[in-house]
Amino acid sequence: PDHAHDDPPWYWHRYLEVEVGFPPRLNISVRHLAASVMFDYVIGNDDRPSPNKNHYVTGGCGGTSAKCHRGRAGVVLPHPGPPEFVLLDHGMSFLHSGPPKDSPVAKRRGRHCVFWRPLVARLAQLSGFLGHSPELKCLQLTPEELTPLPSTCTSAVPTRWPNTTAAPTFAAVVSAVVPSLILAGVGGPAALARCQARLVDLLQRACGCLQAYPTSRVYLT
Repeated sequence: PDHAHDDPPWYWHRYLEVEVGFPPRLNISVRHLAASVMFDYVIGNDDRPSPNKNHYVTGGCGGTSAKCHRGRAGVVLPHPGPPEFVLLDHGMSFLHSGPPKDSPVAKRRGRHCVFWRPLVARLAQLSGFLGHSPELKCLQLTPEELTPLPSTCTSAVPTRWPNTTAAPTFAAVVSAVVPSLILAGVGGPAALARCQARLVDLLQRACGCLQAYPTSRVYLT
């Protein structure tokens, strides 16, 4: 997965196309890639164009197998627990109004249709729409998944986000809990409004995929 700015016939993001699919052995990896792509799309991060840039993998290596050896001295570096992606370096986030140009969500002309379901549910909770609204019903999530965020997440939100329901939004929650100095550094309310627009756009794209494909093919759990 190098040549980040090319689009060869076979590329890592094709695993996120329902019509291509992926082998079962890659389920954990593709799940993390799907979540990474969704996260970067919302925050506008254009600096993680492939799995080998600004990702760190931990876990999945608890023994003495060859994959646990690093360095010329053959030092064993155990990483116990299940494999997890740690996302690094978000310095290119919040800068642009549109979607990240290297995001497969934007590049694949509607072919990107694999999403991590728990993250879809969390984004739906931060969309500004209530669970029974048409904007969220198309996501085919359960009422439990659309349960409003705990009060500990939203109690600091002083007002409704403009032109939405009383449901919390990503922009409002972040504005309420992030120090003003940091908020100004990422572009202030205008940057968060752009994130909010991309968040809703991503959910709309997921709805479109669910109209075309079975839920079991669109959602990873």
